Amino acid sequence: MNQENQEIQAANAAQAPGQSMSPQPEPAAAPGTAYYGGPAADAAPFIPAQAQPPAGSPEQAPGYCGPYQPQGAPGPVPPPAQPWGPAQPPYPYASVPQATPQAVAPGTVYYGGPAANAAPFIPAQAQPPAGSPAQAPGYCGPYQPQGTPGPVPPPAQPSGPAQPPYSYAPPPVPSQACGYAPPPSYAVKSKDPRKTNAVRDLNTMSVLVAVMTMLSLLIQSVVVYACMSAGLDLSAPSQGLALAVMTVAMSPLCTASPCLGYMLFGGRRRDWNYHLRFQKVGPFSLVLVLGGLGLCLLANFPAAGVDALLESLGASEPASGLGQGKSWSQLAVELLGVAVLVPLVEEFAFRGVIFSGLRRFGTGFAVVGSALIFGFAHLSPSSVVFATLAGAVMVWLYAVTGNLWVSVAIHMLNNALAVLGEYAGFLAGPDNMALLENILLFGPMALGLLAALLGVTLWRKRLKSLFSRNFREQSPLGWPSLKLGESARCLARSLVLWGLLFIVILYTLCLFL
Repeated sequence: MNQENQEIQAANAAQAPGQSMSPQPEPAAAPGTAYYGGPAADAAPFIPAQAQPPAGSPEQAPGYCGPYQPQGAPGPVPPPAQPWGPAQPPYPYASVPQATPQAVAPGTVYYGGPAANAAPFIPAQAQPPAGSPAQAPGYCGPYQPQGTPGPVPPPAQPSGPAQPPYSYAPPPVPSQACGYAPPPSYAVKSKDPRKTNAVRDLNTMSVLVAVMTMLSLLIQSVVVYACMSAGLDLSAPSQGLALAVMTVAMSPLCTASPCLGYMLFGGRRRDWNYHLRFQKVGPFSLVLVLGGLGLCLLANFPAAGVDALLESLGASEPASGLGQGKSWSQLAVELLGVAVLVPLVEEFAFRGVIFSGLRRFGTGFAVVGSALIFGFAHLSPSSVVFATLAGAVMVWLYAVTGNLWVSVAIHMLNNALAVLGEYAGFLAGPDNMALLENILLFGPMALGLLAALLGVTLWRKRLKSLFSRNFREQSPLGWPSLKLGESARCLARSLVLWGLLFIVILYTLCLFL
């Protein structure tokens, strides 16, 4: 320091030669302030900054700067830099890209020097390869000093093929129509078109029978009034022929007219071949006719029971118009009208039109419906029972054979036996009348039942083939046939059919008057 002061004084003397070389007092300075490199009074001794250790050398403990070195003395020689180990390639592993950069780790070195008071730098351990066993949490391995080679990682184990993720099929979603569907409890059930149309057609066929009945009563009333006005007594035995002719004439007019109008002007075109069928049956048809006749004659027993019950209760049925005359001409007229003309007209109406009109809803439904309508058309209680049972037999045979002539033949034979039975007294005399009546009843009945038994036994396959071909035929509309319960409900819902039954009940009540 004295040498520096001397140099300063010499410089001042050279710059101002005229001035005195005596020392001038210096102005007061702040404590610790140095001018031109000189220390201030009471200033702390100057300690030169220590050299930074080279990169890669072991760091010293924080706060230790080594012993005090005087100015100008050589400092300690730093240790030579240790060579770095061979650079290890990073282990390949899939990393997730980070949205933001990572924060700077404490102790990060800028420009080759560590930060002050920085924690010792520990290099991050490499991630293990995929598929290798994981280490315990928090374990990063022993501390490796800077510059020493690190542990060699185990070789990557080859992982197996990637397993595809399990795929679960979504549950099936029931298909629904567009729009909002109401809950099942409040949903409106759609009507079955088969049942609706079956009830409608059954009402239509019942209306035809009601028109027949009303037309018959109207014509009879007009004829009776005309005869009474002319002074003719139709109840007299001499007028039997006139009564028979009137009956024969009224049958086609009253029975056939409504059904013929329905076929011609029923609102839609009718297929006559569908309603009136005449398929070839062969000699087997004779067996069917005899068997059907025997079954129809069996219906006389329940009809006789109903007649006896009504008589015991005080009812009296009016006498039949048949057999009033006692002449061969009257017998011939009645046989022509009742045994020939009436069966033709009634079979056309009840089997050809009514049964075939109901058949598209099921053959069983059509058989029962047409049989009930045929029975109610006869009004008298005993006649209703007989006509219903006999009509069921005839319509069943027509459905099986597909030939209307079979039912026409059965109907003709049955009516002929009825006319002959009314003329039993004229034909056999009063003494043999009962015998002839029994022969006319039980003889054809026994023959018919025998023919039915032989037909079922000997011609079973033929009968089965006819049944399968005709009775179980598909509806022309493609609808399935109504079942038993559905047919019963449709019959019960027919208001016009109930109306016919009500007319029969009224007629029965009139018998007690």
